[in-house]
Parts: sequence; structure tokens; C-alpha cells
Amino acid sequence: MSSVAYAARLRANKTLRQIVLVSGGILSLSGAIVILNWPIDLAWRTGMTLAWLAFGCRELAVLRRAYMAYSHMDVGIHGAITLGRYSNTSVSAELLPGSVLLSHAGWLRLQAADGTRFAELVAGNPRKNKDWRRMQVIWRHL
Repeated sequence: MSSVAYAARLRANKTLRQIVLVSGGILSLSGAIVILNWPIDLAWRTGMTLAWLAFGCRELAVLRRAYMAYSHMDVGIHGAITLGRYSNTSVSAELLPGSVLLSHAGWLRLQAADGTRFAELVAGNPRKNKDWRRMQVIWRHL
């Protein structure tokens, strides 16, 4: 007889998602300003600035689409991740290298089954939130 599944459900936090999107926009613009001040030919600076901004906008659009699609994630004991959609369906995902989980916050890099790669800023209190505490235990075993 199998035991009850041990999993953690982390719900999306709109404030944390907004922080990621706003900081990404600010940093993209800051990078453009830095590139424009490089001591090289104006044509090269302009081209690199446009490329930088295009890349930044594309990354922010991917994040925004993922944030609009997924409402929560379920993380199983062996690291199996399922992303729950707002449409009450789910899709499997995998954890990518570069993910970090600290005691009260984490940065999870994910790839959905459809190939979409995005990151999720998560936060929780292990003393007050059972799912966050479960996530901490699961993370130690990965």
C-alpha cells in the first residue's frame, strides 16, 4: 500500500510577479543607457542598444505570458513539478539549473512541457505555511 503523496503547492504572488516585471524593465532601460555611453561609434552603439532592448522586451513578454497562464505549482518529493493553469488544467515542468531556494525566498527557473522557459520569484514563511515548509524539505532532497 502506498503512502500519501508528499507535495507542496506554491501559489503565484501577484506582487512578486510585478516586482520581477518592473525590475526587468528598469534594468533593460539601464542597460540601454550604459550601452549608449560606450566610447564607440554611434552606429554601433545604436545597433547594440536596439538589440539589447529587443532581447529585454522579448524576455519580459515571455515572463508576462507565463505569469498570465500559470496560477500555482505543485512540487512532488522527487522534484516532479506540475504547473496549474488559470483554466483549471495543468502541465508538467522541470526545474532548471540556476534555481535557488533560501529559508524565506526563492528564484525558481522552470521549463514547461511546451518549451516555455521562465522564472518565478517565490516567498514564504516556514513557520506559518505548511506548503513552504514542505518545499524546503523537498528542496533538501533534490
